[in-house]
Order: sequence, then C-alpha cells, then structure tokens
Amino acid sequence: MPACYVHAKGVSIIRDAEIEDTIKSYLFPLFKAANLSTDNINVVIINNPAVNAFVSDGTKVYIFTGLLLKATSANQVVAVLAHETGHIMGGHVIRLKESMRIAARYTLLSALIGGVVAAASRRPDAGMAVMAGGIGSAQANMMTYRVSEENSADSIAADLLIKTNESLQGLVDVMRLIKKESILYPNTEFVYYRTHPLTKDRMAFAEKMYNEHKDISVNMAYEKSFSRIKAKLLAFLGDADKIYNIVKDRDDTDSLYALSIYYLRKNNVAKAVRVLDRLIAREPENPYFYELKGQVLFENGKIKESLVPYRKALALKPDNALMISELAHAEIEGGSQKDLLKIGEMINTVLLKEKFDPSIWRLYATCYSRAGDKTKESYGMAEYNLLRGDYDAAGYYAEKANKNVLEGTPMWFNIQDILLNVKNSKKKDKGGKK
Repeated sequence: MPACYVHAKGVSIIRDAEIEDTIKSYLFPLFKAANLSTDNINVVIINNPAVNAFVSDGTKVYIFTGLLLKATSANQVVAVLAHETGHIMGGHVIRLKESMRIAARYTLLSALIGGVVAAASRRPDAGMAVMAGGIGSAQANMMTYRVSEENSADSIAADLLIKTNESLQGLVDVMRLIKKESILYPNTEFVYYRTHPLTKDRMAFAEKMYNEHKDISVNMAYEKSFSRIKAKLLAFLGDADKIYNIVKDRDDTDSLYALSIYYLRKNNVAKAVRVLDRLIAREPENPYFYELKGQVLFENGKIKESLVPYRKALALKPDNALMISELAHAEIEGGSQKDLLKIGEMINTVLLKEKFDPSIWRLYATCYSRAGDKTKESYGMAEYNLLRGDYDAAGYYAEKANKNVLEGTPMWFNIQDILLNVKNSKKKDKGGKK
C-alpha cells in the first residue's frame, strides 16, 4: 500500500502528483477565464466515496474521490470545478466565513487550512499517499449553501464553460448524477446533493444552456487524462483481485498502468517493473511512470535502484514538490552523506509549498539529524509533532531548538509560534481560554 496519513479530524486525503496535476490542468483555464490568480492553485483530494467538491479560498479546491470515480467523463468533473470557481467569483466563501463561523463547515475548513495532520507513517516517498480514515457525522453539513448562491454559481459555471470552449453536457450530467445519488442514498451524509441542493430550476437551467450551446464538443485531451487518473485511483483504492481480473488480458495503456499498481500492491517487484518498462517505452516523457517505478523499487527495499527513475521523473517535472520530496527521501535512505546539505535545500524548497504536510517535516528532521545539525533536527521534529497534534512532543523539541537558535531569525519566530501554540493548547485542556 502507499504511505498512509491520518488527518486529526478524521478527514482522509490522497496525495498524488499526477492526480493533483491533472485536476490543476482542468482548473487553470477556468481560473484564467474568471480572472482569478493561477499562481498557487492548490488541489486537495479527499478520500471519501461521496459525490462532492468545495472551495475554501481563492486557490484551494477540495474534490472527493467519489466524484472522480462516479463521474463518467472529465467533462462532468470540469463542470463541477467550474461551479466551484463560480463560488469563488461570487464571493460566497468570504461571506460564509463571515456569517457562518460557528457552522460545522467552517470548523472543518479551519482544521484543513491549518494543516492539523497526524502522520501514521514515515513514508512520504509514495506517489500516492492515502490518508486513511473517515469523515465524521459532525461535519456532515459543513458546506450548506443557500440555493441562491447555487443558482449564481451555476450561472457563472455555464459562462466559464462557454468561455473555455467546454461542452455543457457535463453540467447536465452532473445534475443527473446528483439526482441519482439522492435517490439511491437518501440518508448518506456529506454528499454533493446535500451540500449543493438540487432544484428543478437548476436542472432546467443546465438543460437550457446545453441546448443553446450544443455546438461545443467534448475536450478529448481531458477525457484521455481523466481516464488515466481514474484507472490509477481504481487500481489503488479498489479490490485488487477484481481489478486484476479486469485488466490482466488487456494491452491498452490505462489497463497496463492499473496492472503495474496491482503488482505493486502484491509486492511483486519484477512484474511491476516489467509492466512499467513497457509503459515507459510507450511514453518515454511521462514523469508519472518513472515516479511509480521509483516507488515500486523504494517500497521493496531497492533504495539505490529507485534513485534513477525518481531522478528521471523530477527531471521531467522539475518543480513538482511531491517528486522532490520522494527523491530527497530516497537519497537520505540510500545513505547519502556528502549531499545532505543539497538534500536539505531540496526539502526546504518543498516546504515553501507543503509546510502543512507533517511527513515533509519528518524528512527535514531526518536530513539534518544525519548532517549533525541538532537545532534544525529539533525544529523539524517540533513542527512535525505540532501538525500531528502531539503538543507535549512539539513543546519538548521546540524548547531544545530554542536553546541554540539565533534570536530574530525566521526559525526563531517559528519556534516562538510553536511554543505559543503548545501553551495555548495546555490552557485549553485545563479549561482556560485562548
């Protein structure tokens, strides 16, 4: 299995470079058409079977695996993303934060934004990190929008789809999917139809807009990339033996991709590598095939052998934070000593984008421990434990780091923040107020 992380609130999150990059590629033209910043689009994949998606601010978009797996086309996913972009344009998220601070939705979003995550494994190398757990009933209604806001978001979504030359068929199909889910699972919590109330007017609007713009065809490049990530998700999350029986005699690229993941899950290194080499021969510039090959080798103890495919993946995708962390971890575990400072610089680059991922801080601490820098090691462990919610350990390591850190430096200020967090958490535990 891929590395496993658990959110402190029970939220399950999947980290995967390919899936996140693919969703970002769908979001980019939508954000551009909406005149929103495309500089720091952040995609969070929540591992939950519900059909749902939501936004928390101008750059962060949350999408459920249930939507990705139940959608039958990329066009449907793009329609949902256009709708969520509509919420950002309409200022709905800002108003929600101002007027519904005590609502369950904002409570959970605050935790997500704050990055209160507990690591259940020390394996940040995995191309896909499945954060195990479920979403509790306390957060079931966290995304209840007013119907007027839904209508507004639908209208903006239709406009964005037209501007980006995307078929409006997806908007109609998503409405039908929501309706189907509401009939099949009337009591299911945290599903899209509950958080985005479906009305006859919304359905009629979607059908009207589609009929007026039938000339816009489906984006086949999107459909190809969606088929790829859906095959990957199914292979990692589905019943392994069932997946094998479906793909074992097929020769298309998506099926072979799923087959390689099946062999990874079964720890059959030779067969997984053999299939991945076939895929690499077909698509020699695909960084995700090299990344998965590196994962297969790394997770089966072939650390030094994993460096070559990891380096190739990063060469093809040089700015990908997850791939940088995978290579850095493999370099450290491979026993590299002379390049520890260089590896530390790589990890610091990742932290600019992934500072709320505890596994990266653990990697940071390990790197500087090997390099003999006890202050940075302690600082990394303090950040790691703070994100895990272990305030006692966070305080212990922060105090150790604080003894030797230069006052007034960025690290010093960060350590003071950790110590303040620890102090406030203890007050809260004793019934005091922050």
